[in-house]
Amino acid sequence: ANAVFAILPKKIISELREKYFFYVWDEHTFEVRLMITFDTERKHINGFINEVMHLAKKHNVEETHA
Repeated sequence: ANAVFAILPKKIISELREKYFFYVWDEHTFEVRLMITFDTERKHINGFINEVMHLAKKHNVEETHA
């Protein structure tokens, strides 16, 4: 599968969208749809993850697991 659905903190979505394109799938829960293609490189995925972590820390978002 090339799609991942995740719930991101509302606080980081607008800043994250300045660097990465993704859809907010559900405006009430802030579930987002992330897509990759056959030529997506690991460095791009890692960059996205690192940016999420950076923004979460910047906005004092605690890590949660469903």
